[in-house]
Amino acid sequence: MKQITITGTTNQKIFLQDNDSEHIEVYTKKISGMLESKNVIVLHTTSSSIVIRPSDIFAIEVTNIEVPEDPKKPTEQEPEEKKEDDQEDTLTDMEVSKEEW
Repeated sequence: MKQITITGTTNQKIFLQDNDSEHIEVYTKKISGMLESKNVIVLHTTSSSIVIRPSDIFAIEVTNIEVPEDPKKPTEQEPEEKKEDDQEDTLTDMEVSKEEW
């Protein structure tokens, strides 16, 4: 996954994410091509789309980020060994009538 940080000429930052698997150098070259345009352009990513005026962009940073595993996805776990509890029966002194025996 790619994290795209667009910094405007007023130092305002816009953060986007894209689920693109291309190598970062190829991806960055495609993104940098938009800076050559003199017109307003639309940048589409998997997280959103943004309308950009290239003359108002100071810098674009593209980084690879790791996506955490989906917590809802079941993971393989080894079955736990059943432990036999060492249970001891403890007898206490009680008054019991002979009829209850």
